[in-house]
Amino acid sequence: MKTRLLIIIMIVFGIIISGITVYLFDQMYDCLYPPLWMKTPRSSFNHCWELFLNGHLPDWSDAREDYAEKQAHKLTLIERYKDKPEVVAFYAKYDDANVSVQDAHVSYFAGNDDDFHVRMNLYFDGSYDLTHMRFYCWIGDKLQHEVAQEDILSYLKNPYCMTLSEENKK
Repeated sequence: MKTRLLIIIMIVFGIIISGITVYLFDQMYDCLYPPLWMKTPRSSFNHCWELFLNGHLPDWSDAREDYAEKQAHKLTLIERYKDKPEVVAFYAKYDDANVSVQDAHVSYFAGNDDDFHVRMNLYFDGSYDLTHMRFYCWIGDKLQHEVAQEDILSYLKNPYCMTLSEENKK
């Protein structure tokens, strides 16, 4: 009888300890493992424990919602400009093209830093209407060309930046 009671007490105690551990880990998760996109350093258990005891644990839920809204907005801007003739020509010419969205422009880029790389920026105003475009061609780390908006389509039709980089290799 005593052994059975002792076993039941140990099981109940184990369940309670496990429940407390899961609860604490859940409460301290954001402190221990902050979202990578926030570039916040990971905290130690002791630091998070102090914050927990003081009631100052970080809550990233608002930041997560804000981040999700920004990502959706970036996708909207990419979608908005994807059918521009210059963007279509850029993707047709450079099969390794990537895109990034900054506060004031959408940037399409391809190539690598060792050989050549190109970048086409579409700049917009506060209401996200296109104001102007620029095209840049680098060989190594030296800017070779900056092409104005009216010449981008004709420039994308010739392989000048790529042929320059091939000539530099020889």
